[in-house]
Amino acid sequence: MRLRLLTRSDAASWRAADAYAPPLADALRLAFDRTARPDTSPEEFLAACAILAPWLDARVANQQRVRVCYLFARGCEVGREYAPAIHWVDEALVAAARAHAWGEMVELLTVRGRLQRALDNYRAAADDLNACLTLLYLHADREEDLDPVFRLDLLAHLASFEFFLAHYQSALRLVRQARRLIPLVPALPLAAASVLWADAHLERTRGRPERALLLAMTAADIHAREASLSSQVRMETFVAEVVLDLVERVPGDGSVNRAPLLMLAGGHLRKAERLAREADDRLGAALAKLARVREGRLRGRNDDRVGAIEGVIRTARRMDNVALHAQALTRLGGELEAAGEDERARNCWREALTVLEGSEVPALKHEPRRKLLLASEFDLIPLNDLGV
Repeated sequence: MRLRLLTRSDAASWRAADAYAPPLADALRLAFDRTARPDTSPEEFLAACAILAPWLDARVANQQRVRVCYLFARGCEVGREYAPAIHWVDEALVAAARAHAWGEMVELLTVRGRLQRALDNYRAAADDLNACLTLLYLHADREEDLDPVFRLDLLAHLASFEFFLAHYQSALRLVRQARRLIPLVPALPLAAASVLWADAHLERTRGRPERALLLAMTAADIHAREASLSSQVRMETFVAEVVLDLVERVPGDGSVNRAPLLMLAGGHLRKAERLAREADDRLGAALAKLARVREGRLRGRNDDRVGAIEGVIRTARRMDNVALHAQALTRLGGELEAAGEDERARNCWREALTVLEGSEVPALKHEPRRKLLLASEFDLIPLNDLGV
C-alpha cells in the first residue's frame, strides 16, 4: 500500500459529488505541476496558491477542498510560516474526514506532525504520528500490505519524538520495528539514519556509550552524504559527545590511553564547527561549543570554560531555547563540580530541571537528575532535596 494521495489533482470517484467543480480540477492540475519538483521555490508555491485562491470560499467537493488546503499549507511551510500551515492542514483534515478519505488523513497527519516538529512541539507531533499508525493498522488487512517506505519514515520520526519525550519503552519498540524495515528500503537512507540515531540515544541513556558510538558513527556517515548542513552539525556533535563519554571512563587525566579517543572527538568537533559556520547555524554552533568545552576539560586545557558556557546560556535565553538552556546549565554544573564547587554545581543541575519542567524535551532531565542522585549516594545532599 503506497500513500501519495494528496498530490492527485482529480479522480473519477470525486465527480459524483454534488459540489464537484470541473474548473477546479484544471486549476489543481496546474498548481501541482508548478510545485512538483522537490526544490520548488517559495515563489512557485505562492503562484500555485494564487491559482487556487478563488476557490477558497467556493462550494467544492471535499476531496478537492483537501487539495486546495494542502497546497496552501505547503506554501506556508516553504515560507517557514509553520503555525498558519498547521491551520490549513486542520482545514484539510476536516474535509478529508467528511469524505471518509482515511488515506488522505494519514498523509495530512504526517504533514502536521512535521510542522509541529518544526515548532518543537514534540508532544503534538508524536500524537499525530501515533494517530497515523492507528489509522494505517486499522485499514490494512495485513501488515505486509503497508508501504515499507512510508512506514519506515513514519516509525523513524516517531521514535525520535518518543525519545525526547522520555517515552523510552515506546521509542525502543518503534526502533526495533523500524530496524526490521531498513533492509527492505535501501533507497531511504535518511530514515535509516534517524532510526540509528534514536537507537544511539537510547543506548547512551542506558549508560552504554560503546554501543551508542557505533550507531552514531554509522548515522553520521549517512548524514554526511544525504542530510542538510544543520543536520550534519548535530550528528557530528552528538558523535563527539558519545566519544567523550568513553573518554571519561578511561582513568587518568591526560592519559596516553585517552589520546586516540580525544583525537577522534576533536575531529568530529572541528567538522561540526566548520559546518555550523557554513550553514550560519547559531544553535548548532552553540551545541558544538558545549561539546568543545567538555573536550577542553578532558584534555586538561587551561580555558575559560565557565565563561564559554555562560555565553551559551546567554545565547539560549536570547533564542528562547529551553533545550539549549538546560544543556548549558547541565554542562556548567559539570565544570563547577570538576572545580570542587559542589554546591554551585548542584544549583545548576536543579536549575536545569526547573527550566525543563513542562517542556517538550523531558529526556534532557536524565543527566542533571542522575548527577543529583549520584550526589545523594555520597550523602552530599538529602534525597528529598533533589528537586527531581
